Amino acid sequence: KGAVSFEGRNIVTPMSVSAQQSEDGRTIVVRIVNATTNATTASISLSGAVATDAVATSMASNDLDGENTAADALYISPRPNTDCKVVDGDVAVTLPANSYTVVTVTATTMAT
Repeated sequence: KGAVSFEGRNIVTPMSVSAQQSEDGRTIVVRIVNATTNATTASISLSGAVATDAVATSMASNDLDGENTAADALYISPRPNTDCKVVDGDVAVTLPANSYTVVTVTATTMAT
């Protein structure tokens, strides 16, 4: 309740992006699918807010037929994405190839 959903702009196909903002506007959760075979860097710019912190978790595999087994239950699993940082109020994150990444951004709203 009270969450606001957004659709990304300037998204390059076959990327897919969605985001939701908390009711108080201080937390934004961005979900990004990189369906390409190359890692790429994404820039997340907020309208009316400035990012103060960001953390990311990615799930990726170059083995598109890969599956988890009892012997390796974590073969394809979410892992911290350490290549996520705030730069001048925006977020820069490297998206691994064939990945799903969730970025949680803490922001302050700008005075209007």
